[in-house]
Amino acid sequence: MTKISLPSTVNPKSLSPGGPIFENLAELNPEEQQARDKLMRYIVAEDIWKGTVYNACSWYSQYLQSKFLDHWHALSAALVGLDEESKAPKNNEFIILFEFMRKVAEIFKTQSGCALTDIVDKLSNDGLLKDQLDDVRAIPNQVVFAAVGWLTMLYEAIPRPTRFELQISATSSSAKSGAPNSSLSRKYPCDRQGFDNVDRPFYEMLEHFGQLIPGPQMQSLYLRENPARGFLNVQSVSFATLQKIANLRIIWVSSLALHLELDSGKKTLKLFQYPSFCRIMTVERKRNLLSRFLNDHAGRNCDDGKSADFLTDKFFEEILLTYRILFGQDDRSWKTRFRQMAISWEAEQTAEKPWPCDPLLKSLCAQSCLSEGAKTIYKEREAGDLDRYYDPHLSFPFFAGRLIELQDFVKHHQSPNLRGVLTSKREVAALWNLWRNQLLIFFATLTIYFVLSQIFQMWQMILTKEQLRQGYNLPN
Repeated sequence: MTKISLPSTVNPKSLSPGGPIFENLAELNPEEQQARDKLMRYIVAEDIWKGTVYNACSWYSQYLQSKFLDHWHALSAALVGLDEESKAPKNNEFIILFEFMRKVAEIFKTQSGCALTDIVDKLSNDGLLKDQLDDVRAIPNQVVFAAVGWLTMLYEAIPRPTRFELQISATSSSAKSGAPNSSLSRKYPCDRQGFDNVDRPFYEMLEHFGQLIPGPQMQSLYLRENPARGFLNVQSVSFATLQKIANLRIIWVSSLALHLELDSGKKTLKLFQYPSFCRIMTVERKRNLLSRFLNDHAGRNCDDGKSADFLTDKFFEEILLTYRILFGQDDRSWKTRFRQMAISWEAEQTAEKPWPCDPLLKSLCAQSCLSEGAKTIYKEREAGDLDRYYDPHLSFPFFAGRLIELQDFVKHHQSPNLRGVLTSKREVAALWNLWRNQLLIFFATLTIYFVLSQIFQMWQMILTKEQLRQGYNLPN
């Protein structure tokens, strides 16, 4: 059986992990490392060597490198200084790629109502883009669109889209082996669009795919329709309970919009698979890379006309806490269920179909929330004390609706057998009622047996007396 290696929280002096998390990544030279660190410092907006932020930045920088390789054919055709004839980046070409990402991040972060064409225009004016033969600048638009996806995790652009289209991935990793699963849902039913909206604010363009952007409606719609739903019982939404009672299967997704989306018909639960990105984004909201963008979108949807105050850092902290609810607080969930999934991933990975698990996902889901690695994360973010019951409206203002929906699904799901009820632990009252009913049935059966035995004995006595009377001709 494959042994799972869990990462430890370290505080080294350089952003160079002991080994690559992603396969087939070239080692960066000192100049490329400087360009990478410059990008990470801008994104994180704090000391990247501080606590668990280091590990998160190590993973994220390698994630970006892997995306550069996946999209190399388009990047090399769009960016000045890259060799289109080469099959992979040459020496010092990662400097160009990391600088490109930093420029995109800077424009996206600072320009209100930023459109895709605004970023492309700025990059072109700064001399970063090659001249294009087509008027619509298809390749630059697609490259910048992909880069914004890597910076926001709101969607994942496919490496080879149709020439005049923007396309996002319609598949995601399965809970078992990384096999493709459709991630299209009621949140975003469409996976492609043309260039008609590239000059509109980015959030308006994304709305043509569906509900890709978290906002006020995320936590309000369900609660308006289902007020006062009570407390959240941790045991009822632990992964062990979800799997045992409701037979739910996890689909790991790369879109923040799909986190905790339940499909009761298909019995699937989508979970965001990159908690390291969430850790990076838990910086102070005023300096957060996504703060302006999410507030612009939230302000556009405010009914009262007031300026929005989207709690960007709290949103990402809340995602981290949902891993604690689903896995970290229940030993059956992290010790057995998640580790069984992880063993399947590692056993079934191939060079052609790898599924590089975010190390922080293992720290939060494959060990107790009281273990050193996970506890450090929650302590840094001041997660609060553990409890068996939470007021979801206070503890999870963004995801209260989805957590309550999940609890209701389990609560109303018919347990298939006695063993399922006994092992679920989700309702003490249900367990007591089960045993009480069994005892009542037992004593009722015993009483009926006793009465029938007495009646049978009396009937035997009468029958024996009748036989004796007839045999000896006794008088009545």
